[in-house]
Amino acid sequence: LEYASASQPGFDLIVLTRGGGSIEDLWAFNDETLARTVAGCKIPIISAVGHEIDHVLTDYAADERAETPSGAAERISSLYLETVQRVEAAGENLAYHAEAYLKDLSQSLRDFQSRIQILAPDRQLRMLQMRLDDTENRLKASLKDRLANEHQRIATQSQALASHHPRNRLKLAQNALSAVAHRLAHSQRTQLQFKADYLDQLQHRLDSSSLNATLKRGYALVQRPDGQIIDSATTAKGESQLKARFHDGEIDLAQIQKS
Repeated sequence: LEYASASQPGFDLIVLTRGGGSIEDLWAFNDETLARTVAGCKIPIISAVGHEIDHVLTDYAADERAETPSGAAERISSLYLETVQRVEAAGENLAYHAEAYLKDLSQSLRDFQSRIQILAPDRQLRMLQMRLDDTENRLKASLKDRLANEHQRIATQSQALASHHPRNRLKLAQNALSAVAHRLAHSQRTQLQFKADYLDQLQHRLDSSSLNATLKRGYALVQRPDGQIIDSATTAKGESQLKARFHDGEIDLAQIQKS
């Protein structure tokens, strides 16, 4: 076994076998060293010792057990034939599947060709190019409009900002203040003129209703010497001294009577 394991090129299979015999004849196959060597051998081993009823340690240490030497030969040959059949079946199966796969690929290729003819990639590409050009033009127009709107908005905001500049607001406030001052001065002049006119009217009315104005119209004021006014003839008859007041002076009525 050690020689067979070390041989180059190596063996494919080892059959450890002996025909039937007494237990003494088969006892060598119960050797522990032999059993361990069988178990450690790297080459597959079939143990075929004695008859079907015989069992030895190498049967348990080997990779396979055959009931008899002829059984081992049959198993080897049947395994070979089975392997050949499996290889042939695998080849046929591989060829079948390869042919079917090639047929499927051919059908898929024809389908793709038909779809390509229907889809017309060149025409689709031209349409996509046209759509791309249209999208690009619309994008440029949109950007142009957006820029114009932004410029207009900036100009409007700049104008609004300029109108709210402190210098401009101060000028507007000064103009408003000047207008208010002008209106106030005009209002004051108007009020003063109105008051002056009203005062003149009052003065005229006062002058018209004053005692001197009444006296100038030909009236006279009769008074006692103490200044008390005589407002009736009855009262005047009982007085010994009276004076008459005119607009240009007073006279003593008693002296006029004496003269």
